[in-house]
Amino acid sequence: MSRFLLAATAVAGFASIAATPAQAAVILMVGPTTITDNGPGDLNAALGQITSIDTPVDFTMTINTGTTTSIPSMDLSSTDITSTAAGSLVVQLTETGLTKSSPVTHWVTQFSGSWVGGAASAELQTYMDPSNTPFGQATPLTDLIGTSTPFALSFATNAGGGGPFSITEVLTINAQAAGETFSLDGSMADAPEPTSVGLVGAGLVGLAWVRRRKRKV
Repeated sequence: MSRFLLAATAVAGFASIAATPAQAAVILMVGPTTITDNGPGDLNAALGQITSIDTPVDFTMTINTGTTTSIPSMDLSSTDITSTAAGSLVVQLTETGLTKSSPVTHWVTQFSGSWVGGAASAELQTYMDPSNTPFGQATPLTDLIGTSTPFALSFATNAGGGGPFSITEVLTINAQAAGETFSLDGSMADAPEPTSVGLVGAGLVGLAWVRRRKRKV
């Protein structure tokens, strides 16, 4: 049976002028299975980090590692997936309890990676929800689709601030047959620099990441 590594890096945090808020809550969903930070199924005791081993339909997977920063951000990184049959896999990562002193957040989303075998595709959607609902999708931010390999995509938009609010990444992988191997990275972060600078930086990081991944193959 094929085995793949999905490293879901949940980068969580928020800035406040008056005081440092508490750690935001991170939740991972792989297919129908939900893993809460430090809850059942999380093998990593560190706050803000989720490690889980699961076998969703048509896929086998290990999910590990996460880190925390001082800005609202989240990262599904080093996502290595090999299909055992044709099918789709949806991975969702959400973070609740985020706050920001500014009423506007400049979100930059980056999606990069590659795959081997089949006419596959991978999609990353990101959302911000002012109701602070886990996996809330009230405010769509980005919908990036990789249909060729390798790829490096990025997009910037302004949406909300204040808080508390939640952010969510939805990664959908479509495999056309068994043995298709995906190497993906999807991230979203508050980037206060101008849009053009943010996009250029995100694109360069994404392309560098793809090159590193290809050298490891």
